[in-house]
Amino acid sequence: LQEYPIEAAQALVTGEFATGPVRHALAAGWTWARDVGWRGDYVDSAPVESSFAAPLRAPFAPIFAARDQYRSAVTRQDGAFVSNTLGFGRVDVVLGLRSQRLRTENFRFTGVRSARYDARATTPTVAVVWRPADALSLYASRIEALERGGTAPASAANAGEVFGPLESEQIEVGAKWSARDDLLLTLALFDVDKGLEYLDPASRRFVQDGLQEHRGVEFTVVGRLAPRLEVSLGGLVMDTTAERTGNVAIDGRRPAGVPERKFTAYASYEFASLAGFALNAGVERVDDIAFDANNARFVPARTLYTAGARFATTALGAPSTWRLTIENLTDERYWAAASGSLYLGTPRTVKLSAEFAL
Repeated sequence: LQEYPIEAAQALVTGEFATGPVRHALAAGWTWARDVGWRGDYVDSAPVESSFAAPLRAPFAPIFAARDQYRSAVTRQDGAFVSNTLGFGRVDVVLGLRSQRLRTENFRFTGVRSARYDARATTPTVAVVWRPADALSLYASRIEALERGGTAPASAANAGEVFGPLESEQIEVGAKWSARDDLLLTLALFDVDKGLEYLDPASRRFVQDGLQEHRGVEFTVVGRLAPRLEVSLGGLVMDTTAERTGNVAIDGRRPAGVPERKFTAYASYEFASLAGFALNAGVERVDDIAFDANNARFVPARTLYTAGARFATTALGAPSTWRLTIENLTDERYWAAASGSLYLGTPRTVKLSAEFAL
């Protein structure tokens, strides 16, 4: 049994003022978070060898705890930030600064601390937005960040070890165009560099080493194509590469767990003959994903469909909205990968909800 209770707090102050012709939108705040990892070690029967191409059903085996649950890690994160958006007519300049501290402690089941990480960083944010026309915005931004490190998966020789923070840098340029009041199109080109974490195929240890680079393009179309037809389209295409690990089996490969292509489409149609009633449908296509750092195995691509209906009424004396959603409509059997582990994808799921305005 594993548990990760989280405590968090945030304070934020915002305000606007002007200095001559320049407008200022100021924001400042403080954040704090603490989470504890509780781990229980389990053992079972000998592993069963299988593959994606020819999967085998594992025989039933009882699972029992090797030891009681124990505190395996404690992570604390706190920091302060300030940003100012300066308005010069049709040009806005965003300047920001964030100071963060990340502290992580790992513990053995005996309660003895096995590792400790303590890192501080002050990271800037710079962005420029230009509106050559009322309906069009062009922007460029550069953001640095300090991200918390990962946790070694159960399949690693150092399972449960929590790693120190990673630094990342993102450069992005893009455009937003309001073709109509109810139709928005966006396009962005980006380049993201961040630290690389992976399960070393030789030692079977989860490590932090090298960099991963993501370069690509992302687009969205959101709005109404017809008076009663609302659509949302999105796509992501990028090139991902692992670099500077010093390992010829990993450098130049795709980082594990990151799809290079993803597309989504969603549509909702409201019926004129039945006020408040609408049908919706969607599709998500995710490209294959590298499962291991040396790209020896890949999680196959998947296409998932959703369908549903929405009905808004006042028949019960108060405004209410009823929703029916069917996820994974065709009951596709697929794998999902995260942190070096494989999971069975969610089967067909039916959700029913009601919302009342009192």
